[in-house]
Amino acid sequence: MVIFVKNKFTHKLLNSQSQQREIKKTYLSLVHSFPLWNELIVDFPIRINSNYHHRIIIDRKKGEKAFSIVEIIRKYYTYSDIKIIPQNVMHIK
Repeated sequence: MVIFVKNKFTHKLLNSQSQQREIKKTYLSLVHSFPLWNELIVDFPIRINSNYHHRIIIDRKKGEKAFSIVEIIRKYYTYSDIKIIPQNVMHIK
């Protein structure tokens, strides 16, 4: 599902829910080939990129703990559907 807001009130409400970790995100991706694993935990400390505030980067020294669960949904001949579920650990504002 993709969410679009149509007014400032709804935008403010959605941002508040996101900051309070009330929204659970799941990403679906189509990848070339297929991994040898069926489920994987990606665990890297991350922080906001100082040059691009809307982007997050891995920072092993100053980053905050964050991890995602990655699951293979279906394997095809040359590609796979995967699901990425970020876990609400990071508290970057």
